[in-house]
Amino acid sequence: MKLYHAPGSCSQAVHIVLLEANMDAELVEVDARRHVIKGGGDYYEITPLGYVPLLYAVAAGKYVDTARPKLLARFKWIDRQLEGKRYLMGETFTLADAYLFALTGWAKATWIKSVYHADIDLSGFENLQRWYEGVRVRPCVQTVLAREGLAD
Repeated sequence: MKLYHAPGSCSQAVHIVLLEANMDAELVEVDARRHVIKGGGDYYEITPLGYVPLLYAVAAGKYVDTARPKLLARFKWIDRQLEGKRYLMGETFTLADAYLFALTGWAKATWIKSVYHADIDLSGFENLQRWYEGVRVRPCVQTVLAREGLAD
């Protein structure tokens, strides 16, 4: 398995989850701005969109199958933390809310407009749903969704 990553980017989260799932991958560093693989090579030849992270596995699906229970346990914990709160830290919207919004958008539920349609079902998390719907209507979030072509 190979993890194409750019240090400090969202690929860091994938790297962490791999280790949490007791899995390892060969790390392949990518200059995300120039789309060049460290040591030489055009990253667009690996993936036409040039995005990181990219997890390449011969046994596709193993990562999601192994990580899903841990991810769902973490979302369950987040759901409990959101009980009685407008945002993760209380009444103030923070960077943590923005990041969680992006991550939540990768999963699926009837109330999520999924970007990646990952096989992580968040349907039963009522506090997360309430939080997600509240964050989604924020003017800045709506602007970003429109700019990224993800608006309703």
